[in-house]
Amino acid sequence: MAAEGRRPTPRRVARVMEERRWGAVAPEGLEATLMLHWRVQLDELDPEDPTTLQAHLDRAPVAHHPWCHYVAGLIAGLALGAAWRGRP
Repeated sequence: MAAEGRRPTPRRVARVMEERRWGAVAPEGLEATLMLHWRVQLDELDPEDPTTLQAHLDRAPVAHHPWCHYVAGLIAGLALGAAWRGRP
């Protein structure tokens, strides 16, 4: 899915798992697994690059997850810090 440019939301992943007859997974378990994978990928990014962080945030499987709010706050903080220092 990600290679095709589609966000791997829990609903989409569950549908693919059903189509491939891989068995059902509890929705909350699937959400937790997808977000954990997203969080591990976040660790590989430059924490001071707001463009990269925003692109990763845009691909989050669960937009309302607390980690998404954390990353959004980090991006906002970077923007404020850059403005305070007089950089774009």
